[in-house]
Order: sequence, then C-alpha cells, then structure tokens
Amino acid sequence: MPSSFASLPIGGELWLPMEMDPNAGRYEGINEIQTIGRLSAQATPRQATDELRRIVESRGRDFAHLYSGDFGNDVSLIPLHETVTSDFRKPLLVLQVAVVFVLLMACVNVANIALAGASTRTTELALRSALGASRGQIVRQLTTEAALIATLGSGVGLMTAFFCLPLMVSALPIEKPGWLTIAIDGKVLLFTAALALLSVVAFSVLPALWSSRATSQPTLKTSKSASRGSVRLRAVLVASEMALAVVLIVGAGLMLKSFLAVLEEDLGFTTERVVTMRLHPSPAKYRESEQNRIFYREVLERIRSLPGIDEAGIARRLPLQGAWFTRVHVESVPSTNDRGHAVQWTPADPGYFRALGLDVVEGSGFDGSEYADTQPVALVNETFATRLGQNVSPVGRRIRFTGSEDEWMTVVGVVRDVKQNGPRGFAFPMIFRPFEQSPIRSMRMVVRTTGEALAASASIRGTIWEVDASVPISEVSTMEQILSSSLAEPRLPVLGLTIFAAIALLLGIGGLYGVVSFVASQRTFEIGVLFALGAQRGPVLRVVMSAGMKPVFMGMFVGLAGSVVLSRFIASLLFEVSPTDPMVLASVIAVLTLVALGACYVPARRASRIDPTTALRSE
Repeated sequence: MPSSFASLPIGGELWLPMEMDPNAGRYEGINEIQTIGRLSAQATPRQATDELRRIVESRGRDFAHLYSGDFGNDVSLIPLHETVTSDFRKPLLVLQVAVVFVLLMACVNVANIALAGASTRTTELALRSALGASRGQIVRQLTTEAALIATLGSGVGLMTAFFCLPLMVSALPIEKPGWLTIAIDGKVLLFTAALALLSVVAFSVLPALWSSRATSQPTLKTSKSASRGSVRLRAVLVASEMALAVVLIVGAGLMLKSFLAVLEEDLGFTTERVVTMRLHPSPAKYRESEQNRIFYREVLERIRSLPGIDEAGIARRLPLQGAWFTRVHVESVPSTNDRGHAVQWTPADPGYFRALGLDVVEGSGFDGSEYADTQPVALVNETFATRLGQNVSPVGRRIRFTGSEDEWMTVVGVVRDVKQNGPRGFAFPMIFRPFEQSPIRSMRMVVRTTGEALAASASIRGTIWEVDASVPISEVSTMEQILSSSLAEPRLPVLGLTIFAAIALLLGIGGLYGVVSFVASQRTFEIGVLFALGAQRGPVLRVVMSAGMKPVFMGMFVGLAGSVVLSRFIASLLFEVSPTDPMVLASVIAVLTLVALGACYVPARRASRIDPTTALRSE
C-alpha cells in the first residue's frame, strides 16, 4: 500500500486476512470488530440502514447462542468522516467561534481607530467637500485608506501564520496522523483574502459614512452634535468589544475549571514510574494455553529480578483504555433479563495490581496460588459490588459468564474502582480473572520502576527477547503518557480558548484605553475651564473614568447574558462544572472590572494633570 494509506478508523502498517469462523471460538462479548462499507450509487443511507437492520435481525436468530442483542439491537450508519472527527468536532467548532469573536473584536478596534482619526479630520473633510468633492468620493477615500491598512494587516498575519504553523502543529495535544495535512494552501489564502475584504466592507464603510456626514455642513467649523454622535458610536463599539470578551473569557474559565476537575479526579491507580508495553506471541508457537502460561511466568520472573524494577505484572486491558464487555450470572442474584448482568472484564496477574497500586477494599486479592487446576476465582470492583444492592457483599458469591460451560468462579475480593474508560468516564462493573485461569496470548505488561520509567524499557525488552526473540513488542509508553493522551480531547479547547481569551482581553482593554484617551484629549478645553473655575483633580479624574466605565459595564451586562446562553453549547465538553457556574462568572466580571479600571485610570490621570493655562491656550 502507498505510505499515505490509512486503515481508518484504526491505523496499521501490516494487514492480514481476518478469519471469520463462528465455530472457532466463543464470540460472546467480543466488540473489537469495526465495519466500513461503501454505499452503492443508487442507495440512500435510510435504505442501507433498513437493509442492515433486516440482516442483523436474521443473524440474531441464527446465532442466538452467540449474539449479545442487548448491546445493540438497532443499526445505525455513521459517515466515516464523522467517525474520524467525532472526538474533536465540537472542540474545533468552539475554537472556530472563538476565532470569529476575536476577529470581530479586532475589526471593532479598527473601526474605533477610523472614527477617532476621522474626527480629527473633520475640517479637512469639510474643506474637500467645499472644494467640490462629493460624499461618495470622500467615503471611497476613507475606505481605501482602511483597505490599505487591512491589506498590510492581512499580509503580516499570513507571514506570522507561515512561521507559527509548524510550531502549532507540533504542539497539538494529539499525534498528527500521517494522512492528515495541515498547511496553508490556496484555499486558505483565498479564504483569508475574502475575510479581509469582508472586514473592510463591514467595518470601514460604516465609519466612513458616519465621518462624511460632516461634509454636508455648510461651515468648516466642527459640528458638536456630530462629535457627540461619534463619541456615542465609539462607546457602543467599546461595549460590543467588552461583551465579546466576556463571552470568550467565561468560556475559557469554564473549560479551564472543567479541565482542572478532570486532573483532580481520583483515577484509582498510580501513574508515576510505570511503563507499559504490549506483547504479541506467535499464535503458531503459542497455540496451547499452557505454552502462554509458561512464557509469561518466565518473562515476569526475569523482569522482577532486574535492577531498578519494583514490580511487574500483566493484563489484557489497561486503565483508561476500556475493557471487554460481556455478561455474567451471579448466583442467587436475579438479573433484569436471562442474559445476566453487563460487566467489563480482563485477565490479570497479581503483579498487575501491585504495579498500579490497586487497593483491595474487601476480601483478598490474587496471591499467585491461582492455577488452572485450582478453584476458579475472580475479583470485582466497587461498582460491581454496589450493583448487587441490598448491602450484599459479593465476596464468597459465585459468578459465571453467560453462555459459558466453564465452572462457577468464586469472588474472593473487591478492588477499588479505576477509571477504566478514560479520566472522564464513569466506573462500570468490572471483573478481573487470574491470568493462569484465563490465559490470553497477547497481553499488556505493566512495570513499576525505581527511576525514570522509559529508561527501563530497553532492559525490559531485552529480557523478553532473551526468553523468546521472536515476540513482537509494541505500544511502549508510560502510564503518564497514556493519561496525557486520554486528556487530549478536553485539553484542546482549553488551550485554544485560553489563548483567544487572552487576545480578546488585550484587544478589549487596548480599545478601551484608546477611546478614553481620545475622549479625554477632545475634552482638553473643557477640563481646562473646570480647573480655571476651581475644580479639584479628584472630581475630574472620576468624571473621565466614569465616562470610560459606562460602556464597559453595559458590555459586561450584555456579555454575561450572552455567555449564559452560549455556554450551554459547550455543556457537553464540561466535567463537574455547571455552564452557569457562579464562581467563574463572578471571577470574570471582577477581573475585567479591575483591568478596565486600570485602562481608564491612566488616561484619566493624565487628563486630571492638565495645566489649565495650556488647555485654554490650545483652544
């Protein structure tokens, strides 16, 4: 296959024919097979779904002894693209909305600058009008100037993007698949150009039309009403900026608090100094169960004797990575249907529990005396014990897999719940079988070291190959790396929203500072008169700051209402956090208020220190 080929949704480097023989073994609980199909040109998704549903119903009757119908009697078709992008579709959509908000804030800032600049050119524009320039010509002139600024800004932005894109891709919280291309191509350039043009039309024409109203005055004197209208428009723009900033910062605050809640979750096991790897003994060489037992016994014995190794164990599935589903019957405990209780399960040896620090809260754990010819036993987790209800202890009770002719297993202990299905997943009833009594050829090894975990992987692999040099070893990683990968989905929107919220805060405060500074400079003569009449600096300072904070509080109120509405959109991305968390909302308002006060104070303080004589002379 070409190097660009990807076996979606599961990647691979080598492909073998899959043997599908229902008589080769028990298929109860096997849920690792994924199906991909291409619809015929004439078929619709609904027709294909109906056809598949009929097939599933027919197979369910023919293979009733194998078919776990309660795990999904219905059939649904999911587009492959949606399957590949499902984990990141909503986080990326949230980031796209954040990008739009930041763009709007930048455009509002430009509009404010354009209005401020045009206000200082009122006499110039009136003079041009008196010399015969039409209002349309003046609007075109102002728009052209804004277009030049937008072109320069877009160019700088593109150059920055070319430079930063490799850094951003390398910083992605997930490993980028080889088939996924992230680059600035013709489509991106065309989109950027169209966005720049749209921004100019939307946020430069309006200020130009507003400013050109002065040219209709028959006098070259500045119109006070136009000036007041311009100030009001700039205040509205500042309020809009603050509203957008509140929405973004509230979203970032909610995501950050949610992410911190995930980090604080008790995983039920330790991740420090633990390295894992998967072993794949040959099915031709290790066809018999006893051959698998002998191989893993020798491997574990040798690894435990290595220097720098605290403990070593094996299991079919690791925490955070799910487990097999099946059903069991519990002796003397009725289930809701004849197929028994739904559980997850995995074989494991005693070293697995010691390496991960999985505590036994009731009864006893595996002690190494569990062999093929001894009484079958099992461990269950706390959730399994809770599901039995009526304060019934599972220790001493017997369980058996549904549809199995194996002997009944006796529950000897209860272990703590672990996050088997991801850091944000809920605990599911779990059963652990001793590896010696339920040997499986391909197992995952868990080794706790005394030093750096990955540094010990070379000696561990060498020890395994001393036992059998033909055994492939894959998926070498630490438990900390596995935890980090499982946090990739919640971490992506947190990082993105935090960055955009910081940019939004800078844009909002910069725009507020500019407006307050401009208004203060326009009121220089008025402030000079107040000082000449005996006004104190304190009241003047409060007047200027009050004028600057009014649009801020208006924007905060609108932004708070908008954030409450829009935060429900990210509710599914949150963990243990309400979309209207009062602590987050109050913190955002408090921080923005303090920062806005600082932005208003600097120009207000400068205005309060104006020399009255200089101010009166400037007019």
